[in-house]
Amino acid sequence: MKKNLMMRLASGLLVAVLLTTCAISGTFAKYVTNDSGSDSARVAKWGVTVSVEGTAFAEKYEIKTAANDKAGDPIEYSVKSANGTDKVLAPGTSGTFTGIAVAGTPEVAVNVETVATVTINGWMIDDDKNALTPEVFYCPIVITINGNVIDGKTYNNAGDLQTAIKNAIELANGKYQANTNLASVANLN
Repeated sequence: MKKNLMMRLASGLLVAVLLTTCAISGTFAKYVTNDSGSDSARVAKWGVTVSVEGTAFAEKYEIKTAANDKAGDPIEYSVKSANGTDKVLAPGTSGTFTGIAVAGTPEVAVNVETVATVTINGWMIDDDKNALTPEVFYCPIVITINGNVIDGKTYNNAGDLQTAIKNAIELANGKYQANTNLASVANLN
């Protein structure tokens, strides 16, 4: 009898578990939801280009007005480098960088930085007539950057002239918002 009672109790417990499982699973099933998602992206456009055009110095400069030498041969150049490869500068010569152009409309914020390296040396004049007179800085170069005229004759030393040139070139430096047309804000001509 004890065995029979245990069997009945185990069977009743099994039936109770099955009924409870069915009732609970129906209740939990009401709160189950499904969802799915997807996304895609592309890399933000950079699209910034920098170009420098023109040359400031040359190996030779063509003569501006026709002339002949003593033997009657035409003179082609007013200044010409002795070795044909060194770039030279002489009174009456000129050269031009037609511009440093930054273009593009990047989709990211941009930091435009123009770094100028300017070296000016060999422009000291020694007054041979008076030993007490120190060397004098004299640089008859005129540089125009974005309409800003820098006349080397107005400076007392190479350092100040170099700084003035660097500052004029570095005017285009700045941080620009995303989607800014850089061609309209960061060019040196």
